Formats: sequence, C-alpha cells, structure tokens
Amino acid sequence: MGSVLLHLQNPFLALQNMLCVTKEKAIITDLMPAGNRTIIRFFPKAIQRMIKKIRVNMGGPYAEFLPGSNDIHMFAWWLISPQTIVNIAKIFGFEKTKVLYHVQYQNGNPMDLYTVVCERTIPIEDCNYK
Repeated sequence: MGSVLLHLQNPFLALQNMLCVTKEKAIITDLMPAGNRTIIRFFPKAIQRMIKKIRVNMGGPYAEFLPGSNDIHMFAWWLISPQTIVNIAKIFGFEKTKVLYHVQYQNGNPMDLYTVVCERTIPIEDCNYK
C-alpha cells in the first residue's frame, strides 16, 4: 500500500481486509505524522541513523484525525504513526516488522514518509479472522 491509508475513512478496516488475505509479506508506506517529522536529511548519514533509531524507540502509536483541524489536507482523513501500523499488523499475524524512513519529492517539495515491512509469523490457516 503506497500512501493509501491517509485517504480512507477506515484505515483499520482496509488493513484488516488486506492482511487477512496476505500470506507472506505486506509493505505499507504512508506520510509521516507531523509530530514524528524531523529534518534529518540535512545531517550526516551517521547522525541520520542515530536519529532514526531514537525516533523508532520513542514514537508511540497514534492516529491523527484531520477533518476539522487547522492542518487539514484536502484529500486526507488520517495521519497514522508507523507504530500504529506495526500494532495492527501484529493483530493479524504479522509479528515480524521493520520500519524504514525516507524522503520522497512531490512537485519539488520533500515529503517525509515511512515504510513498514510486515512478515507473517502466524500461518494464515491458523488465524481466525471472523
């Protein structure tokens, strides 16, 4: 999923529907919530790695509901932290996860994104999704 969840009214249901039929691996990329964004791209690589490790350990799970906020994006409902994605994936049998951070450019503007790579650890046959 590439920057899809922020555009959905119910991102949990979307993840549930996807993960319940995914046999091995899911890759989920989304926009980094403002509270987790840093301008790490201007630091040397060693400092970037250190900041990323700290951010992974400190970033708690949360989702920010955008409609009605001052920071509203015209076509977005949510900003979801990577730890929230990790926690949801675990519910559906994907206990092995890795979070990556990266920058993509949209119309020349840098956008901080994260990618959660989820690997199934509980066989899909052993999961009861009803």
